[in-house]
Amino acid sequence: MKSIKFKTLFFVLCLLAFLFIFQWYFINYFLKGALEKQLINFMANIGQSVTGEIDTRHLQVFEGFDTTVTYSRLKERLEHYLEDFNIDNISIIDTNKKVVIDLKSGLKNGDDFGYLDLNEIQFNALKSGVIKRSSLYKNVYGKYTENVYIPVFTPKRECAGILILSASARFLNSIEDFRKNILWLYISLIVLSLGLGFLLSSSFAQPVINLSKIVDRIGGGDYRSPIPYRKRNDELGHLARKITEMMRKIELRDLFMRKISAGIAHEIRNPLTAIKGNLMLIKRKSNGKEIGEMIDDNLKQVDALEELVADFMNFAKPVTLDMKHIRIGEVLGYALKETEILRGQKEVELFYECPDDALIEGDMNYLKRALVNLIRNAAEAVPVGGMIEITCRSADGKLTLYIKDYGAGIDPEDADRIFEPFFTTKTTGTGLGLSIVKEIMEKHGGSIDFESVKGEYTRFRIEMPLARRDYA
Repeated sequence: MKSIKFKTLFFVLCLLAFLFIFQWYFINYFLKGALEKQLINFMANIGQSVTGEIDTRHLQVFEGFDTTVTYSRLKERLEHYLEDFNIDNISIIDTNKKVVIDLKSGLKNGDDFGYLDLNEIQFNALKSGVIKRSSLYKNVYGKYTENVYIPVFTPKRECAGILILSASARFLNSIEDFRKNILWLYISLIVLSLGLGFLLSSSFAQPVINLSKIVDRIGGGDYRSPIPYRKRNDELGHLARKITEMMRKIELRDLFMRKISAGIAHEIRNPLTAIKGNLMLIKRKSNGKEIGEMIDDNLKQVDALEELVADFMNFAKPVTLDMKHIRIGEVLGYALKETEILRGQKEVELFYECPDDALIEGDMNYLKRALVNLIRNAAEAVPVGGMIEITCRSADGKLTLYIKDYGAGIDPEDADRIFEPFFTTKTTGTGLGLSIVKEIMEKHGGSIDFESVKGEYTRFRIEMPLARRDYA
């Protein structure tokens, strides 16, 4: 399950990524294309003005032309356009691609114009009157530059030459700088957003986590845990107040059910005690073997009912602990002694490996009851001659106890219900044993869980805090 904190941060990152991609696409395609088109139109208009003032009779290529008055006047006129419209260079070539005049590139009259990036088909189309443009390129100064080629016609509509305007696409340099700034801006925004998102999500997620832990404790029967955030005037405060109200209702209902269970069990126990006493008295006074066997069978049924009533009494009685320092070996010893007869009847082999001196803090009677229940369940689960393993380890201030049986295992579909009250897979019993064990462990600040492989084994794991003297 993904946390609210993760979802919030993921949403912030996705939003920033979307904005970044959208802005990058807008700059690279829409803005760049619009500005480039505007530059071409601007240069084409200038070119049309320039060609309108050029006397095609002066477009000559011969040695010494650049020293003539005609050349000087043409150059002066072109330089006027160069300065007025902030163009990088103006060149004119004849139809044989020979330079007539060039203002900035250093080419002389009669030189081959080597910068023409048009093939023959494009050049012929240019001479027929189609204005052409070059692709964007970086010049020797590292600036983006674009050329516009405009045909120059005689009054008879014959192509006398080609006017070439070169202008820096300064907006592209600005866009490139802008993109770098945008990139750094988004990197900064991502870092800032992650930090703010983490803080904001933590301010909401952590209270939810705290409240969920309290709900878990309420589910375990702890109705005295203080519930924070109740005085807040927001959704969390409303939730905390609802949890408090729910806890009080559950506590009253639980107390009511426990009183009813205790009362019913008490009312059943008294007649059972009387019935058992009368049966034992009849057995002593009876001489018939058949009657004796019948009485023994009834006594077994009464014992089973007494065990059932005892489970109800234990379930109904609130767990009140008398906490003392206890050695784990001592409480395990009591539990093993109480299950010795059952283990002996089934010839159960026991593997035991626990540090007997490990010190825990708990109630001896309740811990003994819990361990007796687990060991008895394990002994009942294994076949005759089967094995039970009891092992312990202590680390990081905790004692972990494992009780493993090599029996039939637990069906996967029953795994989620194994600690529910009144749930059992056995033909006898109330199904209260493991729910009582779970409550006892949680009251001790510990936990219990299990793993099982059907047809192979079941292993219960109990985790409890060590007494402080053990890990101080």
